[in-house]
Parts: sequence; C-alpha cells; structure tokens
Amino acid sequence: MTILIVGFKEDIHGDAVSWALNHQKIPHHLVHFSNFPTQQPITISISKADDLTQSIVFGETDVTKENIINLRNATAIWLRRPNTSVFELSGVHSGDLHYVAGECRSFCAGLIANLPESCKWINPLPAHYVAGSKARQLNLAAASGLKIPTTLMSNSASEIRKFVSRQKGGTVYKPLHPGFWNESNRSLVQYTTPVTNEMLENSGALELCPGIYQEEIQKKYEIRANFLGSKIVSAKIESQAQENTKSDWRVDLLNKVSIEPYEIPGEIADKIECLMKKMNLRFGCIDLVRDEDGDYVFLEVNEQGQFLWIEERCPEIAILGEFCDFLCRESGITFTPEQWPNLSDYLASERFSTTHKMSLELEINQARAL
Repeated sequence: MTILIVGFKEDIHGDAVSWALNHQKIPHHLVHFSNFPTQQPITISISKADDLTQSIVFGETDVTKENIINLRNATAIWLRRPNTSVFELSGVHSGDLHYVAGECRSFCAGLIANLPESCKWINPLPAHYVAGSKARQLNLAAASGLKIPTTLMSNSASEIRKFVSRQKGGTVYKPLHPGFWNESNRSLVQYTTPVTNEMLENSGALELCPGIYQEEIQKKYEIRANFLGSKIVSAKIESQAQENTKSDWRVDLLNKVSIEPYEIPGEIADKIECLMKKMNLRFGCIDLVRDEDGDYVFLEVNEQGQFLWIEERCPEIAILGEFCDFLCRESGITFTPEQWPNLSDYLASERFSTTHKMSLELEINQARAL
C-alpha cells in the first residue's frame, strides 16, 4: 500500500504531509513536474506480459530504485494542485518553445489521467475538473439543504445594477477565481469587496470582466470547515471583531483575527456531507458564515484548499495530523500513531529550513485567499 502525492515544487502542504508520513514510516511518494523536462527526466513504462505492469520513474534510475513508482502498489492518490502547465524549459530553442511546452502538457496530463482508477482519489479527476464552478457549488449546496446567498454572476451592467438595487442590506463583489497581481516587490489580492454606487458608474468596466455579486450577509462570525472523508475539522474565525475584516477576513495579514476550534452542528454537518457526495469530493475546505439570525450560510468549497494556516494560527487544531490520518484511512493503511508530529515540528525541521523557509510567509499569506 502506497500513497501517491502529486503536487508542485513550492507547495508547503505537500511537503509537510510527506515529512509527517516519513516521520511515521508510511510508504508514499511525493512528485511534481516543476523541473521537467530539462532538469528532470520522467519515464512511463507499460508492459503486457503475464500481467499488465505500469511504473513511473522520476529522474534517472539509480541503484536503489527508490524513484521507481510501481502503480500496482498505489492505493491512494492525493491530487494536490499538480502544475501541468509551467515547466523548466531553459535551453529549449525559442522557436521550439510552443511545441515543447505542448508536448510537456500532454505528457503530464496523460500521466495523471493514466494513474490507477482503482485507487482512492483525493479528489477524483472528473470531480476535480468541475469543482471550481461557483455556480455549480451554489446550486448543489442549495439542493443539499444549505442556505446560500442570493447571487448574480454577470458582466451585464444593466443586470448588475438591477441586482444591486434589490439588495436592501448591501451587495458584495467576489472574483470567480483567486486574483493576484504582482507589482514591484509586492503582491496584490482581490478580496471580497462591498459594492458602492461609484463602482457601478462605468458600464464599460463592468462589461469587460464577469464577476460574482451577492447579497451582503450580516455576519456573527465565519467558519472554515475542512471535510476529510467522513470527518469535519472546523475553525471559528472572529471576522467581525475588526472593521477591516468584516467583509473578508483574509485581509488580516497581521494575524489579529481570533481563530479557535469549532464544532459544526450535526444537521449542518450532514448537509455538508450530502453536498460533498453530490460533488464527488473526498476532501475540500468549505467556507461558511453564521449570520445574525443564527443561520449557517454556505459560501464556497475550495476543492484543494489550504489548511495548514489554521494550525499555524491555532496550534490546538492539529490539522496536519488529521489530514495524514485521513490519507491513511483512504489508502487502507491501518497504522494509527499515538500522535502525529505537528506543524511546529515541521517548521523546526531541517527539511523545511532547506526547502521552504524563504517561501513560508508568501504561502501563508496567499493561503488565506484560497
């Protein structure tokens, strides 16, 4: 039994989980395509003798053969944001870049598509590809019995203005996917933003880009519910305690917003499980709001959402270990340690200091946008 983690080079989540699995000697492979093809050869071997055998080699085969992955041994696959579009192409002739990049994309996408269907996928490929649809999420959430905000997705200036005029409690704008801009030495992020009349004046600007417009929910607090197969690990976020985080707590780069463990009521947990079954997801990070009437309002599911920032902010929520437990359950590995190492152990490890230390602050800050 082996767990296969397919991620990207700079990802702290995949590396931390791999480190924790190593700590407990859980068999697994952590792979990525970031150095492919010029600095990392990858080989797929398929043979038909007495039985169909498939293997993948990341790098050159050495004496130990530790980098050979026999796919017959894989029982769970964590599809942790694999990067199949950006490659290491230094040395490739400029005239060949388009062709080589296309071949690399086809190769890596084909590798992932050819991984064993018999494994537990986190998450299954078809579900992975459509999970990001905000419209689909809201429809399925409502069908699962969850309360949702009144929503418009449009680039029609007239429809947007009509929608906003009907929302007596206010309207917020959200992007359809995480928006980042890099300017000089800083990164800019598009957060949830209250809509003002001034924003609606320029029809041309509204029509250039579609967006999500929702009724503004009067919040008591917010909840990040991490769905782990049959278990939900949640955090309560006191977003209303500060003026600048009332619309979007992710602007809290100074870590002042209080985060604490939270128990989702059974009725809401059942509806979340129903939603995740409809979406065919084994894992996801769900954003909820508790409104002033005491109702739980669904906002969205992040299909491969970030979760380590929760333990970084509130060590009492040991979600690194919870996630490793989840991976083991999915793969059929029955080993359960008395205690998994925690995130602070990883951050103090030699592995972290040599691979990810410089990117920690960037990842933790960007994690809150996802």
